[in-house]
Parts: sequence; structure tokens; C-alpha cells
Amino acid sequence: MSHSYRQLPEGPSQARLDLDEVPTKQLLAAAWAGLIRDDKTEAADMVEEAGKKAFGTDIFRTAMAAACGGGGIIGEEPTYG
Repeated sequence: MSHSYRQLPEGPSQARLDLDEVPTKQLLAAAWAGLIRDDKTEAADMVEEAGKKAFGTDIFRTAMAAACGGGGIIGEEPTYG
């Protein structure tokens, strides 16, 4: 049974996060957002640099915005204008 990352678990048996189903860019962006929240800016900068290098600046910026609750769906190309 496949679950969307936005779907809440229905019970304790579904509460475990299956990391194989979570895109790496989403994990990196979530780590970056957590580091920012915890005021670990030097580490957050390193994660941001790695994410941009791995996925491209625009794609990782979109992932960072989504991780912070902003617009954008992880994996979507950003639109301008």
C-alpha cells in the first residue's frame, strides 16, 4: 500500500516512515529547514550547498521553500513571471 508523503498515518503500524519512498531532495530540504529552525546556520549552509550541487539550484530552492511551508511542490520545476 503506497502513501503520499502528505497523508497522515492511519494507525501506529503506519507511523513508521519508509525512507525508500521519500525523495532525497525532500530529505535534504527537511534537514536544511530543521537546521535553520535550530539556529545551526553553518551546517544549514553546507546542506544547502550539497542540495544545490546534487539537484540544481532552482530545484533545490523549490524543495527548500516546500520544506519551510512555502509554495512549490518538491520535484516541480519552479515557474517564473
